[in-house]
Amino acid sequence: MADRIKRVERIRGKGRLTGGGHVYVVGYVIDVYQKYAGSVPTLRFATGHLTGIRAGDVVHAMLHTSLDLELEGTRHVQVSLRTLDGDFDVAGPIATAPERKKAAE
Repeated sequence: MADRIKRVERIRGKGRLTGGGHVYVVGYVIDVYQKYAGSVPTLRFATGHLTGIRAGDVVHAMLHTSLDLELEGTRHVQVSLRTLDGDFDVAGPIATAPERKKAAE
């Protein structure tokens, strides 16, 4: 059981949300939290919020369970939309995007 939770990072910027063959250009804010049991760090988790996306696009994006949010720079994260306001949970690590294979290969 966590004794306390501390926000350890805030990531914000503009990125691309992809899912089901659709791409949405969005703004995002992601808060990363660390849980502690006493002074020992335990589970890390993150939540976030999208901006600049139309309500109809949020509804459509919510139909897809696998959504990838490409962040500014080289990082990306898998997200699961929770609300029509654009709130989401991060599923898995915030990782460096894998290199895309060339079409000729």
